[in-house]
Amino acid sequence: MGAWIAEAGNALVYIATVIGAIIAIYRAVVKPIKKFMADIKDSLVSIRDDIKDIQDEIGDVVCDRLHQARDYHIGKRWCARDKKQRLLDMYRRYKSKGRNHMTDRFADELLELPDEPPGVA
Repeated sequence: MGAWIAEAGNALVYIATVIGAIIAIYRAVVKPIKKFMADIKDSLVSIRDDIKDIQDEIGDVVCDRLHQARDYHIGKRWCARDKKQRLLDMYRRYKSKGRNHMTDRFADELLELPDEPPGVA
């Protein structure tokens, strides 16, 4: 009977050693990795928010540029065909991004302008 108790004691020591090793590995490896992953997730959320802010700022600049170009060309009462095309392409990209600060009348106003200055032709 004494051998059995000694064997059970050795088994308990072995089990305790394995459990201790698992706990040590968890504290040394798994726990820091989990913290690292949480930090990365927080950083990615912050980066995504920053990118969204930058996209909004760029959208505002594009909107302002389109308004300036429209006002300028309407004031001149003409707009070269290639310039119209570039502005319309910019306007379409602006709208495709879900930005709706401009009316669809923008494109019509540009297209209605002559391609050459008044008096030329």
